[in-house]
Amino acid sequence: MARALCALQLELSTRGSKRKKRRQEKDGANPVPAEMEGEEVDLGNFPSPKELANLDADYLQSKCKLGYRTNYILKLAMEIEEGKLKIDGYEGVQDAASCRILIKGISGVGSFARASVLMCLGFYDEVPWDSETIKFLKHV
Repeated sequence: MARALCALQLELSTRGSKRKKRRQEKDGANPVPAEMEGEEVDLGNFPSPKELANLDADYLQSKCKLGYRTNYILKLAMEIEEGKLKIDGYEGVQDAASCRILIKGISGVGSFARASVLMCLGFYDEVPWDSETIKFLKHV
């Protein structure tokens, strides 16, 4: 899922890319790190809320195969863009309990996503697991 979203962001960022590429070449900007020079690069950054909020649900689903998550992701992006969800308040949260409460209030964020976000923020007391995790562990 993350890979598909990063590939989508690259596509979105390079629309009308001939002009952008010429401008980057003229400015000496090279979007490809030196160690990847010559390799095929097919990923961008993770898309911003603004990039996602401007997409149609059918288009996002066709590009990223997000299933039921598509509408939740678009709703979250729109709430951030419209200022209904103030993500600035999430920065600087010092403890997992406070952060967990903030994240729990976001529509569409379940226990797996919440635990994953907490780990990305450096709080490791909640392990993200779901049915796929259990299925994998049974085979190990």
